[in-house]
Amino acid sequence: MSEYINQVWDLVDSFTMNPEHVTIDQESIEELAPHIKEDIGEYRKEFSGMPACIKGGLYKDTHYEMVVYELIANAINYRYWYGRPDVRLNKAGAVRMYELLDECFNKWSPEAFSSSESCERALSDFIRSICRSRFPNLQDRVRHLEEVEKVLKDDYTWVRHLSEDINIGKETVDDTIDNLVITLPGYSSDLFMKRIFLFIMQLNRDIGAFEKEIALIPVPADYQLPKMLSWYGCLQYSDDLYNKIEKEELIPAGSLMECEIRASTILACKKLAEAAKCTMQDTDTFLWLKRKECDMSFHLTITTDY
Repeated sequence: MSEYINQVWDLVDSFTMNPEHVTIDQESIEELAPHIKEDIGEYRKEFSGMPACIKGGLYKDTHYEMVVYELIANAINYRYWYGRPDVRLNKAGAVRMYELLDECFNKWSPEAFSSSESCERALSDFIRSICRSRFPNLQDRVRHLEEVEKVLKDDYTWVRHLSEDINIGKETVDDTIDNLVITLPGYSSDLFMKRIFLFIMQLNRDIGAFEKEIALIPVPADYQLPKMLSWYGCLQYSDDLYNKIEKEELIPAGSLMECEIRASTILACKKLAEAAKCTMQDTDTFLWLKRKECDMSFHLTITTDY
């Protein structure tokens, strides 16, 4: 297994061995697993395939464009709420973020531009689009996008080699994580590696990348997954933590409560995957697509990790 993934599992163990605030209910895991096993085939189809804005063409490199597209998206795929879970200025959210990114890629997709030029122009437009949309954490979002922009302009061959190696199956999960950790600090700051794991999962969904290793990837622990696991009874919260979530009180980033929520989410999804005989990515897909069926609040932590 990847050295980096082992580090995440060590972190998970640290917060789930003797938890104070979050426990995993194995009985609820066993009850939910058959539903995941039954429905996951349809959910996989819903999440698979390249976005329509990646059009290809004689002088286009679709794998390069896909890698850049997901590098851009996942660089800022975090905290869209403001003050309360339901306050989303200009419909801020992952879906709206991808819509804006698609618009920018569509604008610069003509074959008159090389893939590298199209991606650079799309990213430049996307930064302006995000600013106009006034998503929360705007300063951090621009900073993280500018990290990607600098790589595209100053180290173009890094992305080219990364996309080529992913395309031919030469690039391993550990190689990719190492590349992101060293080259893009905005990605590596989260010790649970939410956006790094999401980047790998998205490329698997888009183009089938990392197919031989995708089962190793833990879920990207965010707000929605623990909310859904709590709703299904798979996670049980202490009275103190439950009340804080219900009252929409801030839970500090890096606090014991927050770390236990994220660690338990990762472990619970591993247990679900084992019980349903699927990948952890499948549990992520199932829970995320079910998120709107649940009217519970999620925990509020101000962070750029998720």
